[in-house]
Amino acid sequence: MISQLLLLFMLTNNDRARANLAPLQTYPQMAQMAGVRAKYLYDTGQWSHLGWKNSFVNLDCDYIGENLAKNYPSAISEEKALMDSPTHRANILKPNYTNMSIGIYKNITVELFCEKN
Repeated sequence: MISQLLLLFMLTNNDRARANLAPLQTYPQMAQMAGVRAKYLYDTGQWSHLGWKNSFVNLDCDYIGENLAKNYPSAISEEKALMDSPTHRANILKPNYTNMSIGIYKNITVELFCEKN
């Protein structure tokens, strides 16, 4: 069975392909930070983008972005909700982005995007 994280990554790249955009690649160091961020949001109960840029410290990125989601029963429903939101959709379909990493902790998903130098 495919993991929620991998399915979400594939669905995101499918959305980009439908928009004639290049697929996003993984960035292992950023993946670690996405997981840390998801756990932090869960542990603190914070639900905002406050402090999100700290996830990119020491990463080689020009443009950066973050999507947050919580309490979705599946990757399919989560991706649909993200694409139905204009601001989240803009991150998913931003042509500048070359990389995406996803962190999932309990019911929290963090997607980090960057244009890697």
